[in-house]
Amino acid sequence: MRALVTTAQEAIPQAGSLVEVRGQRWVVGEEPVPGSDDNSTLLTLQSVEVTETDTDKRPFDLLILDEAHHVAPAAPKQRYAVDSQQTKLIRWLAPHFEHRLFLSATPHNGYPESFTALLEIIDDQRFARGVDPDPVAQKDTVIRRMKSQITEADGVTPRFAKRHAQAITVAYPDTEREAHALLKEFAALRRRRLTTKRGRASVDLVTLLLKKRLFSSPRAFAHTVGVYLETVQSRTTRKPTAPQDEVPEWMEGFLDDVAAYDDEELAEAEDDAASRSGRIQVELTDTTEQEIALLKRMEQWAAQYETMPDAKAKELITYLKGVCRPDGRHWTNERVVVFTEYRDTQIWLKELLAAEGLSGERVKLLYGGMETRQREQLRLAFAEPPSQDQNQVRILLATDAASEGIDLHEHCHRLVNYDIPFNPNKLEQRIGRIDRYGQPETPQVRHFIGQGWETSRDSYEADLEFLARVAAKVARMEEDLGTVNAVLADAVQKRMLGEIDDYDVEHAAAPAGKQRRRGTGRISADANVSAQVARLRRDLDATVEELKITPAHVKRLVDTALELDHEQPLKPFLDERELAEGLYEIPALTKSWARATEGLLEKLEREGQEPRRRPITFEAATARGRHDVVLAHLGHPLVDMSARLLRAAVWSGQTGLHRVTAVISDDPSVEHPLAGAYSRFVAVGADGIRLHEEVLYAGGWLRDDGTFRRVAAGARHHRHVLFPAGAGDPADPGSAAPPRSPVSS
Repeated sequence: MRALVTTAQEAIPQAGSLVEVRGQRWVVGEEPVPGSDDNSTLLTLQSVEVTETDTDKRPFDLLILDEAHHVAPAAPKQRYAVDSQQTKLIRWLAPHFEHRLFLSATPHNGYPESFTALLEIIDDQRFARGVDPDPVAQKDTVIRRMKSQITEADGVTPRFAKRHAQAITVAYPDTEREAHALLKEFAALRRRRLTTKRGRASVDLVTLLLKKRLFSSPRAFAHTVGVYLETVQSRTTRKPTAPQDEVPEWMEGFLDDVAAYDDEELAEAEDDAASRSGRIQVELTDTTEQEIALLKRMEQWAAQYETMPDAKAKELITYLKGVCRPDGRHWTNERVVVFTEYRDTQIWLKELLAAEGLSGERVKLLYGGMETRQREQLRLAFAEPPSQDQNQVRILLATDAASEGIDLHEHCHRLVNYDIPFNPNKLEQRIGRIDRYGQPETPQVRHFIGQGWETSRDSYEADLEFLARVAAKVARMEEDLGTVNAVLADAVQKRMLGEIDDYDVEHAAAPAGKQRRRGTGRISADANVSAQVARLRRDLDATVEELKITPAHVKRLVDTALELDHEQPLKPFLDERELAEGLYEIPALTKSWARATEGLLEKLEREGQEPRRRPITFEAATARGRHDVVLAHLGHPLVDMSARLLRAAVWSGQTGLHRVTAVISDDPSVEHPLAGAYSRFVAVGADGIRLHEEVLYAGGWLRDDGTFRRVAAGARHHRHVLFPAGAGDPADPGSAAPPRSPVSS
């Protein structure tokens, strides 16, 4: 099969590790996709040159698009969805693939035009952008699962623990309310003097940017105040004689457009937006001395906290100490991830923690500008169990560059949203780093809220309380928020600008007009998921039982193949960590077998140590939750090569493998000698593609009275030949007739 996967560049090393574990041969590209407007990267199974002349022939079988919501064209303000560079790229690639699989936790961003455009890329025969999708076609195409629906094999026990969201109360002093009051006063002055649509829009955008930064940290706030102040203090030499009262296109939906940016891109985009907005305002009117004075007072306020924590930072430090170093001296094995939007805030927090003795190898930073290798080493270390001598990291300060494509859940179940993004999708992406399949603990999510917010009328605490309500709703994950996230994001912006006094966050929903349109509301999750899971589990168990795909049989397959090809056998491995049994060391293999050892070397670099080759096991339960052991499943290169060798040997007859065998079985159902034969049926298409493959059986019982009774094709009795032959004792041709029934094939 020829497939292509596109994913965020941050996820490339993790995806590469995954396909190595799965045993597939992938060529991994680590360069951004040409023409894309983000950090997407292509992983290709086989290099195939795609040209315009290939439209009548699809060179690839499968396109897998991870985080597909980034490909959906933006449509926040306009009726017609506008393609981004990435949308155009995927739209061009898609026709070259026979099958397309798009993956996303939030496929519907609340805008029908955007969603239908995404559906059209998947199947342009059944969907068209801007046209309400047919419910039947949508049901056949979109598979929606909520975590609350997923259960264990018993169909009852939830697979994912319910999140525990809790607010950390902060007593904000009057000195910290000062900056908010100054910003509020400044915004009011500017809006009174700039009355055009263009001027008001620029003031509103700057106000939102400054509030976002203020609610993050004093250092982040100081940065944007400085950029904006430098612009508005300048004097333009050109005054437009008849300025057009139009809002610039780049300003429309700016916060939505940059929602997926990492910290470096976000900082650059916001700095540019603050400067461009400032220039627009300077062109329209001069900045008064009063307004300049307010901005300088904001700068002075932020400077007070350059090296000291504010009230929120103090509460964070208290929380981290209580979890990671409760006695003030000894570190526990508990881990915490602290998320922030801004690199400025991240660095500031690192310095504050260091001043409190929380530093060194215990505190690490994860951000967008890290080298790929350094980033992957940190991810691997976080995936290892914490210990006092190795893997000492306990606190991870991460920007939103780590909110997609990175798993942090295996040994961490605590997350703190130090600031609350104005876009709820970011919150869900953050929480998804620890609330993932395989999380053994209840995910604990924390955010901050002002003390006494229930009775306070102060706009500072009211704004923070509103953001806290949004954070709590997302963290509880009681429903699919994909279609209402856009509504919440719009409500946040209006609340921050003072356009609305409040909003019912708990009952947020898409506007009534959109809900009435067919196919544009929430994507309903499939019903009876538990029943489906239980049925699929029964089918899987029945197949395993029928084919006897047991660890012992898989190991025997490998042992036989290695012996047949004159390779060294597997060696038992002593597990000093958990004393688990059934671990094996793969010896040095030759010829093409060397490929079977790819991916076995540890990727986590340890100072002063050479990477060791990890052992394998055939028991899924033994490998579960362990990165120091590799599961040799049916798709692993070692097992796959063994199966290929034996299949070729059985049907070719050119090797030393006997095509006839006799065994003695203790199976009580084998009352008479049973003779059977297997044949292989393969149907191949004109282009050489294997269309169907099946193993056919024929045989029967050799009764004591000399008669022969045929076993019907497809009957369950064929297991008496196949499986006793694998587990019984070899029959000695020279020995006397055994008392037990022989089975031959």
